[in-house]
Amino acid sequence: MVIIRENEEDLYAGIEHQQTDEVVQTLKLVSRPGCEAICRYAMEYARAYGRRKVTCLTKSNIMKHSDGLFQKTFERIAAEPQYSDIVTEHRIIDIGAALVAAHPEELDVIVTLNLYGDIVSDIAALVAGSVGLAGSANIGFDAAMFEAVHGSAPDIAGKDIANPSGLLNAAVMMLVHLDQGDIASVIHNAWMKAWKTVFIPLIYTRQAVQRAKWAPKRSLTRSLKGWAKLPPTSGPVHLITKGIKGGNAQSSAPQKEVGRRGCLHRLEWRQQ
Repeated sequence: MVIIRENEEDLYAGIEHQQTDEVVQTLKLVSRPGCEAICRYAMEYARAYGRRKVTCLTKSNIMKHSDGLFQKTFERIAAEPQYSDIVTEHRIIDIGAALVAAHPEELDVIVTLNLYGDIVSDIAALVAGSVGLAGSANIGFDAAMFEAVHGSAPDIAGKDIANPSGLLNAAVMMLVHLDQGDIASVIHNAWMKAWKTVFIPLIYTRQAVQRAKWAPKRSLTRSLKGWAKLPPTSGPVHLITKGIKGGNAQSSAPQKEVGRRGCLHRLEWRQQ
């Protein structure tokens, strides 16, 4: 699943006012250029990487102007003929977040506003195993920055228990962005092999030990032998860079890499 969120506007613009002693106000800013940039990036990403569906998540049934603008912009761009082979849909963020949690296999690429994307990306990471698993990319016209979804995690600093997967996946995304897919593939495949040969058996061992506290000892033996029947994991991958172009389709100006206001989160899992 890939989650693509606008990354400068919405409630995260941080424009707040103290109207009275008992009333505060926050402004939600949504611009047409911002919507166009991120929605076109989502469609171009799906087309470049062979993704089957793009889902737009908003609360346009309530915020008809701001979220409504995002939905209308998405639907207008999705209707362009070059995207005819991509299935597109719009869902209200409530049910969209529920789908991410309960039926992520029904989703492929998600494009949404800033706040919703922040929340949904953490839900998706947790469904995949842990908030510590996912990497993210902040992609602009002239620069890009890559980081783990979970942030700095100061509550576990110095405890030697941090999961490095988020940073590793962010590094993989960075290398792909820099057109160094071969190196990214080596890191990604090594990470997946570590999960398959070390961490998944460790998880199974802990589960087996817990069961052994109330089950006969032979159940522990059966569980350990079950390692040979571990759930299927993905095989080696070869990551490549595919130039994603966008901007205003009506403009004659040179096309630039879009995602000027975008944050991208990428997660992987296999349906059992």
